[in-house]
Amino acid sequence: MHIKEKTVRAKRKSNQAAKTEWLKVMLTREPAEIALEAAYYAVRELKQLSIPIEQRKEHLEDAPKSEPTIEGRRLALQIMSEIEAHEATNKADLSKQQAESYIELMLTAVRKLSTDVHPIKAGLGERLLAKLRAQG
Repeated sequence: MHIKEKTVRAKRKSNQAAKTEWLKVMLTREPAEIALEAAYYAVRELKQLSIPIEQRKEHLEDAPKSEPTIEGRRLALQIMSEIEAHEATNKADLSKQQAESYIELMLTAVRKLSTDVHPIKAGLGERLLAKLRAQG
């Protein structure tokens, strides 16, 4: 591998770590339920960026019975603002690759938060499989 390739890879890794760090801080300073809700709505907004504006749904509106909480809405908007600041562009100008990168980061954070909120479920599949194998 050439030195230039190593430098580019190291820079990408550093950028990814910086993206991950601010998101972790932002999500972990809130109650897990709020963080999960906000990440859900931010992911929905990022997914809709590839859809023409006139065809997009309001990402913060699911159904009348499941409106986002004030805190969840606030945090989702903060996440999107932070993405714009980090990328130095408007969210509408994010590339598909950039949006997918943030979606993956948030899904990873959500998996971690979900495990923290419901620790009994962490490793449940492995425990059930071991139990079934032991029974024979």
